[in-house]
Amino acid sequence: NMTITKILNNVLPIRVAFAGSSANSLTILQEIADHSDFQVTQVVTPAPQKVGRKQLLTKNPVQLWAENQRIPLLLVEQDLYEPPPQKDPPDYLLVVDFGYWLPHSFLTWPKVAALNLHPAALPAWRGSSPGQMVLLADEDHSAMTLIRLVSKLDSGPIIFQYPFEVDPTWTTQDYYQHSFQMVSAQVPLWIKDHYYQKISEKPQPSQSPTPLARK
Repeated sequence: NMTITKILNNVLPIRVAFAGSSANSLTILQEIADHSDFQVTQVVTPAPQKVGRKQLLTKNPVQLWAENQRIPLLLVEQDLYEPPPQKDPPDYLLVVDFGYWLPHSFLTWPKVAALNLHPAALPAWRGSSPGQMVLLADEDHSAMTLIRLVSKLDSGPIIFQYPFEVDPTWTTQDYYQHSFQMVSAQVPLWIKDHYYQKISEKPQPSQSPTPLARK
């Protein structure tokens, strides 16, 4: 039994490559990095973007953190065309507020699974702007959902779902900040339980009950 073997051999730390781009991404990344059972092996993030009226090239919070921690970086210019490094793959690739489509080579890169933290109650509101759609639809409940990534957008099996109430006064920024901070300390525990097969993945229905949450 793989679970018993891992426990007996104490196969830790769990090695995680991380893909993200925002302050919300960094909230999750720091929790993973600070957890004694995990090691962040690589960070995938967009290259510096032109920002503001002066269009100054600016590094995002995830890149700044990775450079400070001296963690290897893979900077994405436009899209991910190149396959991931083939040597010494991580156990997991965790994708949080990344903003880029991942090719199949990245989904099969990690030894265990590629995961995504999606700020909506999947299968509802698949797509890149779920928080906006929840608020526009005047919904009073939502959830943070951890899924295994598959080729079809936001359609992979659900590993864990954490519901929360939506405050009707929230802006989009409020929604995302609340949802990511709410689960930040839980995400390492969910991944660890998945690693030791304490969580059973739950398949999603093929069709979503809501329209695609387009950018």
